Amino acid sequence: IDLLANEYPHLEFVANGGISSLQAVQDRIVDGNVGVIGAMAGRAAINRPCSFATADSLWDDDWNAVGEEELTGIERNNNVGTTTTNNNDRNDGLPDHHPVASPSTPSRGDVLLAYIAYCDREETRVTSMGTISIASLAVLRRRLVAVPFHLFVGEEGNHSYQRRIRKLVSRAERHSAKAMLMAALNELPAESIDKGVGEYQSLDDLAVYNFVERSGPLQKNIH
Repeated sequence: IDLLANEYPHLEFVANGGISSLQAVQDRIVDGNVGVIGAMAGRAAINRPCSFATADSLWDDDWNAVGEEELTGIERNNNVGTTTTNNNDRNDGLPDHHPVASPSTPSRGDVLLAYIAYCDREETRVTSMGTISIASLAVLRRRLVAVPFHLFVGEEGNHSYQRRIRKLVSRAERHSAKAMLMAALNELPAESIDKGVGEYQSLDDLAVYNFVERSGPLQKNIH
């Protein structure tokens, strides 16, 4: 790509492939060829989402202030914090431990609770539009719970968290996305829930996925 950027200086290029961290992105767009204006991250962002949590800092020094209103309260006292009576939704209320983090540095628990509130709204929106089959609703729920599957990669309790999600998605016809994620959240210790999204283990410290182990529809890593 550097050769192309040099040959066609009037064009802008975006690097793709081999981007394993936010630092690699920064090295490419800040210290690399001036014709390369960006970098695309795929597998790394999916497998280790927290390693890209501060990506906004590449564009805006005040990125910490973005979304502060959304993170304040995080509907913890509204949608997520309200326990409803539903025989199909076990573990529907808040976990015993509430995440602790400032709005500018959200914890993994804060992020997950905000996403759970979104899942609840999305299911309500879809079901309110009219008749939707149980099968279609289950597909939606599986897609929703897949998003935060790697949120706690490298943290204590991650294996139990992912195992609970894998188990419950097979029963998505009976459990809402909110209920499944709350059940998985309850598998995590307080230190993992409270850990900031900007703190994460290096790629070299993470265990390599063993393909012999059965993973089901949600793999531990995308290769």
